Amino acid sequence: GFRRNISQQPLPRPDSRYADAARRDDRRGSDDRRQRHDPCRGNDRRSQLRGGSRPLPPGRRQRRIRESLVAGQVAAAVVVLSGSALVVRSFRELQRVELGFSKDRVMVMDLAWDFTRVRTFDRSLEIYDRLLSRLQTIPGLESASPILTTPFAGTGGWDIVFVATDRSAEAQQSNPWLNTEVVAPSYFDVFRIPLRQGRVLTDADREGAERVVVLSEGAARTLWPDGSALGKRLRLMSSEDSITWTVAGIVADTRYRDYRRPRETIYFPLR
Repeated sequence: GFRRNISQQPLPRPDSRYADAARRDDRRGSDDRRQRHDPCRGNDRRSQLRGGSRPLPPGRRQRRIRESLVAGQVAAAVVVLSGSALVVRSFRELQRVELGFSKDRVMVMDLAWDFTRVRTFDRSLEIYDRLLSRLQTIPGLESASPILTTPFAGTGGWDIVFVATDRSAEAQQSNPWLNTEVVAPSYFDVFRIPLRQGRVLTDADREGAERVVVLSEGAARTLWPDGSALGKRLRLMSSEDSITWTVAGIVADTRYRDYRRPRETIYFPLR
């Protein structure tokens, strides 16, 4: 009778709180088993453990990104300001560079030549003479001079090697290329190039007269490092003939061709 009574009584229903806890434990255990078998999820968990921090929520992540961008913009602004300061300082230093000639109250004009009418060098000199005589009548004009190249035009194939006739062949081989200028007598007056020794070119220095040149201080030191160049003679290194020129004067070094450094220069008379 006791067994029959037990079998006929309904089984007690478990408490719902314990049932929910059991279901949650079952789900947690199944999730752990999936993570152990899923390499990707395991790597994420390990990377989180190594990082020592939990992933940031979307709001905090965006705030971090904005802060990083602002910091980067500030750093870029500091770099730009520093670069601007360097540019300004370099520009001021360039303004203080000694050119060796005066640029104040100097105006340069280009002439448009009609080469069908100007066919000879003598004809171009005649045009120069007429033009200069008219320019001299302009009120306030102190001096005018024709030039073949404008300031800071670069070398442009005007470098030539000259040698001193009184130096040894070995010493002549070490002579550098000299910047060559063909100028009128008024050239030195227009640009106010200081005279160091001797004289500058004059109207008497022309074809048929004694061949003379004017050297810059750097060119004089290069050709005659052991003494004065005044009155010495030089010739083209590539020429074997007897044509020579006498040094009539020495002027200051200039940056007429190259703003970066003074050029060793030799000046020939235009005529």
